Amino acid sequence: MAAVPDVSVVIPVYNTAAYLPACLDSLLGQTIGTDRLEVVAVDDGSTDGSGALLDDYAAAHPGVVRVVHQANSGGPARPCNVGLDHARGRFVFFLGSDDYLAGDGLARMVAAADEWDADVVVPAMVGVNGRNVDQRLFHRDEPDMPFPRSNLPFSLSNTKLFRRSLLDEHGIRYALDMRVGSDQPFAISAMLAARRISVLGRPHIYFAVRRDDADNISYTTTWRDRLAAIVSVIEHICAIVPPGDDRDAIIRRHFGWELNKIVMRNIADVAPDERPELLAAVAAVADDYLTPGVERLLKVGTRLRWWHVRRGDIPAVLALGDGAPKVRAHVEDGELFLVLPGFRDGVPDDVFRPTGDNVPNVLQRGLGEQTAELRDGALHVTASSEGIAADTVGALSVALVAAEGPPAPARLVTGEPAAVVRVPVVLGADGRLHAEADVTEIAAHRGRWAARWQLRVGGDVYDVPVRSALTSSAPVRRRLRTTTVEVRPGLQDRVVVEVRS
Repeated sequence: MAAVPDVSVVIPVYNTAAYLPACLDSLLGQTIGTDRLEVVAVDDGSTDGSGALLDDYAAAHPGVVRVVHQANSGGPARPCNVGLDHARGRFVFFLGSDDYLAGDGLARMVAAADEWDADVVVPAMVGVNGRNVDQRLFHRDEPDMPFPRSNLPFSLSNTKLFRRSLLDEHGIRYALDMRVGSDQPFAISAMLAARRISVLGRPHIYFAVRRDDADNISYTTTWRDRLAAIVSVIEHICAIVPPGDDRDAIIRRHFGWELNKIVMRNIADVAPDERPELLAAVAAVADDYLTPGVERLLKVGTRLRWWHVRRGDIPAVLALGDGAPKVRAHVEDGELFLVLPGFRDGVPDDVFRPTGDNVPNVLQRGLGEQTAELRDGALHVTASSEGIAADTVGALSVALVAAEGPPAPARLVTGEPAAVVRVPVVLGADGRLHAEADVTEIAAHRGRWAARWQLRVGGDVYDVPVRSALTSSAPVRRRLRTTTVEVRPGLQDRVVVEVRS
């Protein structure tokens, strides 16, 4: 092993003997080589043989695997600090003892940190055995991602590569008063101090395993315990980050995710006579921390749920269900609202303004299953009308736009997007959206066009790809010339219309 390894992998261990071999084997088989890494495993008083298993690995891999044994501390904070104190690598990576890495994971992360001069590298993660891991960060590599005004607040675990000198210089350690959630203030402190944060997109590097046993404290607490833990996390965040936009950008995660899950899932599960207590408890947290800045960053459905929570309206909260409620786009006087029950019925309009939603993606989902096929010299397009209010269909059109490369994803366009053909959309007797675009205008020119839904809102246009897996073609005559026009799915079934001679 090098005098100073490239990376120290710190593993806090408590009663995970069934998972440890896969975890440790994934490290010992890393393509970076065992001469460039060290494993520091801290056994936090395990009683299932995990400690002895660690000792066996250390004996089989001297100089690579080191084990520290300590009395049980009640949570991962102390073993993480102990492991960090023993780490010697240029970088430190924290790995759950029930999780594992892709074979090239450490090599990719260290190479990225060196190439991009990053203090923190976030690896693409995925859940295993039903564990949910938010994927919004991991579509592509991001050499320099800002924090917190990005999607990084939705990745606050400690399962990242940290430059050890950053942690030492700023005295960043885990809060010992937190039984759960100590990784969030730790990661926040590191990312706030970092000169650069990089994200490695797919293929996935980190595999987060949901355990089948009942020992993991993340899965075994009551709603009261979970609420207390989340409040503790928020309190620690507020001690680190002063009031303002940065704090709001971080705490939106907790009102949009952890706290929101307590409301969504537990309100229906608890006994009816317990619901007022639950709602009052989470409403008190909202009164303390749900600032107007945080509210603006929430999705409309979540914001409406919290509006009802703060008013103690249990039936309204239950009516919203335990998932993301389906909204309908409504355009009025050049302004867009995402409509849910309560719109213009006692709930302020501000609740329905999509200041925290990805509107193009919302519209794409609302169009549901679509069709696009060529018949009688025209492109016939249909879609679900569930996501568009009936009085807003008139603001919607279908356009054929010149496409040099793959059709663009759903997006917001300022001004009037260029289009060769643009036709209105109507609501059919079958309740679906329909449009019919004459393709003879493009038939005289070889080339490719993308079919787009376009919703005009004031001076802007939400430009959304028509999506269909159907393929069709036909000869089309324009003046004295006949050409072949083909309609086919492109990337992610985004419809392409191609003219061939």
